[in-house]
Amino acid sequence: MATSPERTHLWWDKELDRAGHLIREDVRAAAHEIWNLVRKKTKAALGDDSEAAEMLESVVEQISCYLNRKECLPFSANTAALLTVAFRRHLQKRATKLARLETVGGTSELADLRADTNAFDGITHQIDLEKIVLRLNSRNLRILIMRLKGRNWKHIAKELGIAVSTAQKQFCQGIRQAQLVMFAQSDQTRSRERRKDLKPTKH
Repeated sequence: MATSPERTHLWWDKELDRAGHLIREDVRAAAHEIWNLVRKKTKAALGDDSEAAEMLESVVEQISCYLNRKECLPFSANTAALLTVAFRRHLQKRATKLARLETVGGTSELADLRADTNAFDGITHQIDLEKIVLRLNSRNLRILIMRLKGRNWKHIAKELGIAVSTAQKQFCQGIRQAQLVMFAQSDQTRSRERRKDLKPTKH
């Protein structure tokens, strides 16, 4: 069992996955190796590390099955690196999902966010916000989650270890860049649809 200094957070090293399959020894050893990093990454992305253990268990099972399918010999691959990459992807998906859930029905929170940064001008539909969220990098996604949880910019800047003005500037730039990409893709879609409509129909 791997434990953190805080007794409230535990990661249980199991021999079998949820399907009853044996988990590889090299994957379990690598999981112990990256446990502290996993906790730090989770806290940085989600605000706390309470979900780190559950996500790591899922990734351990995933990588164990993957290496077995590839018929890799035990301890022949850089398993710690594979686990780290897979965990980061899993964490990013979790953070994105959390941000999307936080925004559902949260019209007052979004109004406050617009007032602070002018970042969401022209965004009138929930679907547009979700598209933007999916295009944010990990830092801006973390800022968005904290803003939607009611954190002020001073608190956010302290958590990130940067100046308030830097946090606001980076966030606004990230939102605007995501908007530009979204709008460009929308224009491309409309252009394709127009060309399709103008294409002569064969009889």
